[in-house]
Amino acid sequence: MGMVGVSELYAAFAKVAADSELASRLIVAKGAAMVEREAKANFQGSHKRDAPHVGGSLPNVVSGDLRRSIISTPVVRTGAFSYSAMVGPTTVYGRRVELGMNGSKGYPYFHPAVQKVKPLLSAMAVSTWRETLRI
Repeated sequence: MGMVGVSELYAAFAKVAADSELASRLIVAKGAAMVEREAKANFQGSHKRDAPHVGGSLPNVVSGDLRRSIISTPVVRTGAFSYSAMVGPTTVYGRRVELGMNGSKGYPYFHPAVQKVKPLLSAMAVSTWRETLRI
C-alpha cells in the first residue's frame, strides 16, 4: 500500500518554492524602484547651463538629463531565490556631480537616496514575503 498525500505534499512544496522565487524577485524590483525614486527626488532648484548652482547641497536641474538618466536595470535571476538589479545614472557626468571633481564641490543625490531607503528595505521585504506567501 502506497503513502497517502505524497503528491499533494510535493505540490505544496513546489508552490512554496515558486512563491518564494516570486517574492525574492519582487523584493529586488521594489527595492530598486525605491532607490531610483529617491535619487530622482534629490534634485533641488534649477538654473540655466553655465549659471552658478542655486541653493543647498543637492544638485540642481539644468537640462534634466542626469535625473532622467537614473534608471533601474531589469531584475535578473542570479541563483535559487536570488535576484539582482542595478540602479544608477547612465550619464557620463553622474559620478562627477555626486562626488565632485578636481576640487569642485560634489552634490550627492544617489548615496543619500540609498541611505534613506536602507532602513525601509527590511519592512518592505517582510510585507512582500507575507503577501506573496500568504503568511
